[in-house]
Amino acid sequence: MTEKDLKIRDQLNELHTLQKCIMHETKVLQDFISQKAVKDFFFDVRSKQTDQITKALIKFIGIVPNLTKGVKSFKGNYQTLPSFFDTVNEPLGQCGCKIEQYIHSIPLGPEQKLHTFVVTVLKHESDQYLRSVTMLPDKMTGGKISHYEDPQVLGGVTTYVKRYASKAILGLDADEDTDGRSKPANSAPWSQK
Repeated sequence: MTEKDLKIRDQLNELHTLQKCIMHETKVLQDFISQKAVKDFFFDVRSKQTDQITKALIKFIGIVPNLTKGVKSFKGNYQTLPSFFDTVNEPLGQCGCKIEQYIHSIPLGPEQKLHTFVVTVLKHESDQYLRSVTMLPDKMTGGKISHYEDPQVLGGVTTYVKRYASKAILGLDADEDTDGRSKPANSAPWSQK
């Protein structure tokens, strides 16, 4: 064999090895996605019918009072989670709706690493629903503290995610736009208020 033939053979072997790796990773992913519980968790985001909940949301948007931003932070003003629910629960009830939120942890990936999610469900009296799943970041406060190591960090981040997920599922925007702002270096950690 010539040197060119040897190079081609080596390249083909590398491609074959790469193809095996891709096939293995594809199989792992297919196995993962085929697990019914995982599939339902990530892809069951609304009921089959949504006509009643859509009408209720349109009505809700018309009657919900302005959301007040009573708390100041280094990034601007925001509304606390209890204040938010105090504002929206009555109009939601008038529309036959309610919000439920819960925390769910699930192992993901080949290493089965535990990930935590906030699940937000907007339910209508007709049994129609909308659901969102938001994964909590693994590291908070600049990547220094894992919420698995510090329950206060988990609580603070969970509250933050619950507030934004609730507003998103209802189509509300009640906080100042803080895109591009970063936390000042000398400010308190996010988990402290």
